[in-house]
Amino acid sequence: MRLQHTLCFVSLFVATATVANGASALAPTSELVSSRPVQDLALSRGSVGYVADVPKRLSCGRIGFWNTAARTSFTVDAREQCVEEASTGQGIWDVSVATRRLLWLTYAGGNFREWALWTATTTRRTPRRLRFVARDVDAPPPIVLGPGTTEGIAYAVDGEVTYLGDDGRAIFKTVLAAPVRAVASGRGPRGVLVAALLGDHVVVGLDRDGRQVVVWEYTRLAVTAVRVSWRGLVVQAGNDVYIGSTRIPLPTGATMVDVAQGRVLWTRAGDLGTTAIATGASRRLVDGTPLRPASGQLEPQGIAWSVGRFVRWRAGALP
Repeated sequence: MRLQHTLCFVSLFVATATVANGASALAPTSELVSSRPVQDLALSRGSVGYVADVPKRLSCGRIGFWNTAARTSFTVDAREQCVEEASTGQGIWDVSVATRRLLWLTYAGGNFREWALWTATTTRRTPRRLRFVARDVDAPPPIVLGPGTTEGIAYAVDGEVTYLGDDGRAIFKTVLAAPVRAVASGRGPRGVLVAALLGDHVVVGLDRDGRQVVVWEYTRLAVTAVRVSWRGLVVQAGNDVYIGSTRIPLPTGATMVDVAQGRVLWTRAGDLGTTAIATGASRRLVDGTPLRPASGQLEPQGIAWSVGRFVRWRAGALP
C-alpha cells in the first residue's frame, strides 16, 4: 500500500527564549574514559559507538565500542587517511552502532573527495570496507549513514538504500528515484522501518521488504534531519521539529539529534538538551562549548553522552 501525504502543520506550543538548566541533575550510571577526545557518539539500547579523534590535527582516529550492560569495551583503527594532509581535509564523518556491529564513514581528498564506509563487530574487530565512492569535493556526500537499531543500521549510497542487519546480512536493499540526503531507522507506523530523505522536501518510508509504503511531501519546508519513532516520522525544518501534524519549536539554533522518552534531544552551541513533545518546555542537560561540544543519543532505556574524553551512560528515564 502506498500512502501519500501533503502535510499542513499546526503548532501546539509557543517557543520560549528561556532554556531551563538541568545539567547538574544528569548523573551517570557508569562512564568510560577515552584515550582521545570524543567527537561523535551513537547509541542502540545499551550499545555505544563513538569516535575518538583529535580535530584539525594530522592523527589517526579510533572507533570505540562500549557495552554498558556487560561493561566491556574496545577500540579499532578508524582507517581514515592520516599519513599526510589532504588539501580539502580528511576525517571521520559519522558513526553508527547496532547491537554488536559498528559502521563509520571516512572522507579525504582534494578536488575529488574519497568516501569510504567501514564496519567492525565485537567478534570481528579488524575493520572491513563496505563501500567506496569518489566524488567532486563540492558535491553532497554520496554515502549517508543513519542511526542504528538493535537489529541493524541503514545507510544509502546515492539512491540505493541498504538496511544492514546486525549479523552482517542485508535485511533489504532497494533503489529509490533520487539520491538520499539523510536516512534513519526505527519502528514507525504502517510498518515503516527506514525513512529516507530525497532532496529537501520528500521523505519515503520503507518496510521490511524495502517497499515504499508511505511518501511524505513537505511542500513548504526544507527538511534537514529525519528520525523514525512509534509516534510517526520526525523531521526538522528550520528551527522546528514536526511529528505528524504537530510542530515543536526548538530553542533558536538547536539541531535535533534524537527522539525518545517523549522528548526531542538537540545540540546547540556545544550544549546538549531536550524539548518535551507534550509541553514544548526546553531544558539544557549537558554543558559544552563550540570547541568542546557535547554529543548524545537518547533511547527509551537511557541516555548516552560525551564531553571531552568522557563517555557516560545513564539508565532509565530522564529526570
